[in-house]
Amino acid sequence: MPYQLISKNKVHAISKTTQPIHAKKTVAKSHGRIATRTTHVIGDIDWLDERHNRPGLKIILMFRSTGEVGGQVTCETCCYIDY
Repeated sequence: MPYQLISKNKVHAISKTTQPIHAKKTVAKSHGRIATRTTHVIGDIDWLDERHNRPGLKIILMFRSTGEVGGQVTCETCCYIDY
C-alpha cells in the first residue's frame, strides 16, 4: 500500500520528534503572491512502527506550503508514509 495520508495530530508529532534525512525549501514570487514550499524526507521512523503497529514502514514524506498575498497567510501540511 504505497503512500497513505496520515492525520494532523501525527504530522505534529512527527515534526516535533524527528530530523529529516533530506530537506528542500523553495520560495517563489509571482502575481503578488509569495509561495514557500518545504519538503522533508524522514527515515528514522522505528518509533512510529513501535507505537502504532505499522510494520514495513520505510519513510515519511512531509510537504509544507505557505502562501502570502497582501498580508494574508495560508499554510498547508501534508504527510505521507511509504511502505
